[in-house]
Amino acid sequence: MENGYVLKIAFSDMGLKSIQREYELYKRCPKDVKHLLCEVKEQGYGWIIMKKMMKKPSADIKTSYKILDLHMEFLKHGIIPGDLRLGNVAISEASEEELVVLDYGLFFMPFQNPFFL
Repeated sequence: MENGYVLKIAFSDMGLKSIQREYELYKRCPKDVKHLLCEVKEQGYGWIIMKKMMKKPSADIKTSYKILDLHMEFLKHGIIPGDLRLGNVAISEASEEELVVLDYGLFFMPFQNPFFL
């Protein structure tokens, strides 16, 4: 799309579930960590529109520590970050020091309340 957003389309049952999970997690997650998830603009059956994030982080030790910090931050807020890895993050537009998760279809939020705060 030429408007700063991307359209993700599901081509499998797993893709349908991932898109639904991304939408639900973005809408339900605590505001303390919402900025760490790529913005969801709209969602429908089998598709989702998300903010386009262009800057990819380098594969170095500093980025590895940032991903580990992200992992811990999500866990702290009751979110299990399945598949949190270099290929699923981008550099935040708000801060060059912060990462944003692009693909969080395998994240789970099994608890209503944060349990490590």
